Amino acid sequence: VAPAPPVASGGADSDRLTGVLVHRLLQRLGVPERCDLAAIRDLAGRLVRAEEDEGGASDDAVERAASLFVALASRDDVRRVYLSGRPYHEVPFTATVEGRPVRGVVDCLVYQEARVTILEFTTGRPRPEHQVQVEIYRRAIEALVPDRQVDVVMVYAQNDGGLQDASG
Repeated sequence: VAPAPPVASGGADSDRLTGVLVHRLLQRLGVPERCDLAAIRDLAGRLVRAEEDEGGASDDAVERAASLFVALASRDDVRRVYLSGRPYHEVPFTATVEGRPVRGVVDCLVYQEARVTILEFTTGRPRPEHQVQVEIYRRAIEALVPDRQVDVVMVYAQNDGGLQDASG
C-alpha cells in the first residue's frame, strides 16, 4: 500500500482533506461521549497543516470534517466496537503477505483479549478497492498477531445503515 500524496485544498483534494481531518480528529479525540460541534470545528481547523491550506479553501473541508466526525462519534454501532477494547490509531505495519512485503497504516486497531478488530474509517462512498485494501490489512494483522482472531469493520461516515463487516 503506497503512502498517500500530500493533501491540498479544492475539489477532490478538498474531499481528501476532509477525510484526513476526520482521521486526525478520531486519533486525537477517539469517540467522546458528547461532542460540541463548535469545539470540534475549531480543533479541526487547527489540525490543518500550512501546506494543506492554500488560499484558505480548507474552510469547507474543516466544516465537513467536523460534521462527519460528530456523526461518526455519535453512532452507537461505532461506539460499541471502538469502546470494546483498547484502540490504537494510525498503526503502521510491515508484514509479508503471500510472500510479498506489504506496508500500510491501519486507521484503528481495537485490541481485546482474544481478538483484534480493524476499524477502517472512510468518508467517501463504498468502492470495490476498499474490500481489497482491508483484506490486505486483515492478512497483515493476522500475521502480526496469530494468537488472536482478526475482524475487519468498514465504517462509512456517510452510511447510516450500520457497520459493514469486511472480515471476508
